[in-house]
Amino acid sequence: MEALTLEPIAAINVLIPPSMRRLNVALVDIGAGTSDIAITDLGTVTAFGMVPVAGDEITEAISDQLLLDFPLAEKAKRDLHVSDTITVTDILGFQAEISREETIEKISPALERLTNSICEEILRLNNRPPKAVMLAGGGSLTPGLPDRIANRLGLPANRVAIRGIDAISGLNLPDYTDRGPELVTPIGIAIAAKKAPVQYCTVYVNDQPVRLFEVKNLTVGDCLLAAGIKMNKLYGKPGLAMIINLNGQNITIPGSHGEAPVITRNSLPSALDEEIKSGDIITVSKGHDGLPAEVCIKDLIDEVPEKSITINGRQYTIHPAITCNEKVVSLEQILADRDKVECRVPETAEEILTILNLNNLLAELKPFRISINEKETFLPRHSGKLYKNGLEANHHSIVDDGDNLRIEKKSTLTVKELAEIKQLALQESIPVIFNGMKIELSRGILEFQREGAVLTEDDEISAGDAITILKKTRSPFIFQDIFSHVNVDMPASSSGGFVLLKNGEKTSFHESVEPGDHLKIVWPAINNKNSTIKYS
Repeated sequence: MEALTLEPIAAINVLIPPSMRRLNVALVDIGAGTSDIAITDLGTVTAFGMVPVAGDEITEAISDQLLLDFPLAEKAKRDLHVSDTITVTDILGFQAEISREETIEKISPALERLTNSICEEILRLNNRPPKAVMLAGGGSLTPGLPDRIANRLGLPANRVAIRGIDAISGLNLPDYTDRGPELVTPIGIAIAAKKAPVQYCTVYVNDQPVRLFEVKNLTVGDCLLAAGIKMNKLYGKPGLAMIINLNGQNITIPGSHGEAPVITRNSLPSALDEEIKSGDIITVSKGHDGLPAEVCIKDLIDEVPEKSITINGRQYTIHPAITCNEKVVSLEQILADRDKVECRVPETAEEILTILNLNNLLAELKPFRISINEKETFLPRHSGKLYKNGLEANHHSIVDDGDNLRIEKKSTLTVKELAEIKQLALQESIPVIFNGMKIELSRGILEFQREGAVLTEDDEISAGDAITILKKTRSPFIFQDIFSHVNVDMPASSSGGFVLLKNGEKTSFHESVEPGDHLKIVWPAINNKNSTIKYS
């Protein structure tokens, strides 16, 4: 290989010299399979790109429309450039003469695809239509393509042109040489090879010769890459790790790191970014593997913790215990893989109360829960309370060294208080007037039971109780209900009989009573003088 360049750059170097590159021009090299695009502006090549649509797209369209195999379709495409009509023989053996215009109409969809692909890439690279477009390559001879590109980009027809090798300045070729656009890119590549040939550099990597292009300052890393050496495979493997279970949590203790590969250049230590010269001898060898992990308990624990705390005014000291596989050991114990180490000082209030055997205080911190009609109910207001350093906490709170804990016992809960919490009315009542005095008639509408026993309003409920609440049958108040609220004494002068009055009219004990009714009991008195009865 004597030169290395991109095809559109090679073409642009011979068609658009540096003095013309201040103009915004697009050069399109339309080959068989791809169309390569380069853009010039502000004195340089600003962008280049490629679309996978080119001359073969047109050849395939001719093949499909005229039923020709690919080589005959390619010949027909070339004939369209020089003849107004073409003569073809399809795969069935029929010969036909077709005009250029008719052929172009048949392949118009393919021409549109080629045009759109090229123009969209030009607009993407340039962000706007260029001032002019130069077409090169054999595919540029496709009939009607320059006009379609001009229309698509909104350019005048004379701003899109096919450029052949006659546009290359200083080029002397025999007269029989084809002057079309097909040779623009090959000649550009040949000129690039003469102007900027690629130099080779030979080095030896692990006794094997390696040749590299001197397109830049080469390094040891470039040589190893060219030799196919994968550096990540040459690092020493890490030493075997071990897993230690510390306080219920697995900890991975890694082995020591594997060593880096050893690189030398001309028998001296070297690095990947060190520059080389032709003839250098480079060796690279695998690094040493790491050592297995080794650890003792004190390496895992920074310090053995202790706690001194106060609970309800009394001071307690909490000591940790260190065990390995359930055996008491020292901090110097060397550990093996899968050892189970415990070094724990209780952290939460619950753990501390448990280890101190203060179960009575711990019970006070359990949530006050009862079952109401087989549904669990939590009553936080009646639960015991834990205060840490004066602030409310809970049994899961972390307790640190020096903390002060205070535990308040659960408060009592009566049936009446439970009804208020659950917003349940225990009684219903109505106001009436009895013998001129305002009275509230009331009666229970709910019945609270615990293990089948009926509870009163003042009975206490404990945590864990199963309470059943039953609704009593509702019925209207009657006159007789008055006697559960007042005491009625018979006057001494009474004859023993009485009359029940509701709103001034006689009634009975079982007569219903409504709110606001005036009720009265009248006792007839005996007048001996005239033997008459009067009501008092």
